[in-house]
Amino acid sequence: MLGVKKVAAEPLPWIAIGTLALGRVAILLFRHPDQSSYFLREYYSDLIIGGLFFLFPYAFFHIYGAYPLSVLFNLLSRGASMDESEISPGNFEKPNAIKSHDFGPLITLKRQALRLEQVARSVYSRAGIYLVVGVLIAFAGLGFFSVSFSHGVFSLPTSVLTTKIIISITGLTFVELIAFFFLRQYRSGMDEYRYYENMVRSRHDLIVLLGLLADNERKYDPLDLVKLRALCVQQGILNSGETTEILESKKLQKDELQALNSILEVILKK
Repeated sequence: MLGVKKVAAEPLPWIAIGTLALGRVAILLFRHPDQSSYFLREYYSDLIIGGLFFLFPYAFFHIYGAYPLSVLFNLLSRGASMDESEISPGNFEKPNAIKSHDFGPLITLKRQALRLEQVARSVYSRAGIYLVVGVLIAFAGLGFFSVSFSHGVFSLPTSVLTTKIIISITGLTFVELIAFFFLRQYRSGMDEYRYYENMVRSRHDLIVLLGLLADNERKYDPLDLVKLRALCVQQGILNSGETTEILESKKLQKDELQALNSILEVILKK
């Protein structure tokens, strides 16, 4: 119970710092609501810093499965690794119909399936973080663009107004490109998740197959399973012209990154 309370209380320091960063803006907006556009424009960095302190611990937790302070404490105390937890054979129940000489291979398959499930969940959580961050950055860019054009801006001289519009559009484009990068990482992460999910299904199907054979007391030749590639994922050398779904997604990602670099070069030159 104490450990649960400790984990639940870990985000509180981050929330407190984020509240302090946002507190000044909130007080100013409450006391002077007629000058909200001015305060949002002047203290825009406080809003970003406060939002980051709110989101960082939860994003870190969903990616690594632990809060930052816990990871730091474990590293300092040389505790358990955050990458992989030990799996004990005692965590798995031995089916009644499985013979003793079959228990070793089956428990190995179950370990592999469990570890693949952990990897798949980690990839899925990381992809979700990319999606949330990308959407937040996109809306933050739009908010900054709209706030920068207050009512008094349009009374400026034409040359000054044109320069301000160009600068704002350039900044908006840069921010949206960053958001696009995170959203593209979300798509790539989901492709990886589907890849690992297929591996998990193949392991489960093989476990079910071996269990059915054990229930029917039928003998099977391990070499037949190897020939059918039932004991491994098909990761052999590809023939000329062959490809896989994850390879195609990586090709698309490389092409899009090249296009993104070209756009950034044009923006920076301007």
